[in-house]
Parts: sequence; structure tokens; C-alpha cells
Amino acid sequence: MVGKDQRTSSYTFNLENTGNLALVASLSTEDPSGSLVLDVHPAQVSAEPGETATAAVTVQARKALKRGEQRFRVCVIAEVHGGSQFRVEGAFYQQGIKPAKK
Repeated sequence: MVGKDQRTSSYTFNLENTGNLALVASLSTEDPSGSLVLDVHPAQVSAEPGETATAAVTVQARKALKRGEQRFRVCVIAEVHGGSQFRVEGAFYQQGIKPAKK
């Protein structure tokens, strides 16, 4: 997943349960660079067999970039704890407020 914006991007995280037991997952986010504010809501989802649970993930840059600047930041969109543990990584491609002059 890659978000592209000046300051904020939103994702929908879908957790599809293809097994035969109910699944409860705790979701968390992580930004190794410390440059982003990440939020996942709800922080816990559950899905019965054959169902899909969803959560909203918001990624926001702490600072706006100047004209022409660009940053590509990798972050963990969701880390699932419960049953099988796995991570979903994403990226936020941040652009400056105005495009660079040619």
C-alpha cells in the first residue's frame, strides 16, 4: 500500500478470515522514522469464519515539506497480534506544498 499526498493519507485495512475459527486481532502501527503520526481505529477487530473485518488507518506527516521536496517513508500500517502474527507494511510518499518550478 502506498499513499501519496502532501500531509495525510487514509487506508482501509481488511482482515479476511478464510479459516474455520473466529479470529480476533489487535492492530498497532509503527513509524521507525518518527516523522509520521499513525492511527488505527478500531485497534481490535474480530471476524467469524468467512467474514471480513475492517479498520481505518490514517497516516499524517508531522511537518509539511517545502516546494519541490519529496519524501518516501516506510511504515507499518498494521501489525496483527492474535492467532497468526503478521505485519502489513505500507509507504507514504509525501510531496511539497507546491510542485517544483521548472
